[in-house]
Amino acid sequence: QKSAATTPARAEAGKSIKSVMGNNYEEKTKKALRWILGILEKHKSPYLITGGFAAKLYGATRELADIDLEIPHDKFQEIIEEVRLYIFLGPERFQDKNWDLVYAKLEYEGQKIDVCDGDSQKIVDDQTGEVVVDGIDFSRPVQKEVFGMTVDVIPRETLIRYKSALRRDVDKIDIEQMQRR
Repeated sequence: QKSAATTPARAEAGKSIKSVMGNNYEEKTKKALRWILGILEKHKSPYLITGGFAAKLYGATRELADIDLEIPHDKFQEIIEEVRLYIFLGPERFQDKNWDLVYAKLEYEGQKIDVCDGDSQKIVDDQTGEVVVDGIDFSRPVQKEVFGMTVDVIPRETLIRYKSALRRDVDKIDIEQMQRR
């Protein structure tokens, strides 16, 4: 007897979902990125792409969960006001053993976006207790090309340092894939 996971109908459904996700996923990311960067440009706000999307721009290949953006504290509230209709969580302060940050979670046309107050963000190494990021340095963006746009990205070494401190499975995958390239 075949398990439910191996039936032909289930396998075909999985293929369909995967192929649709592939094309639509990139398109929704592109639309959302253009939208949020347009808002940041309108408000003359510096920003840095961080997290998994930054890792992808440095060569990681895992599926993208969301777009992580850091913006300066002095622009955070006015950006939040502009995107308020798209917020599904926050803005709020989040603290745990690794993070201390103020952020809001948005969704634009199916793409999740995390907008963080980069100046107040702290990332702590959960094994040593050392603060590895104490505010985001907006003065050293790395420019990358994506979807026909030039975007500002967190420096690779900073991204690897904070992903190394977090030690989540996705961070380990990102680091391994970035170091291969």
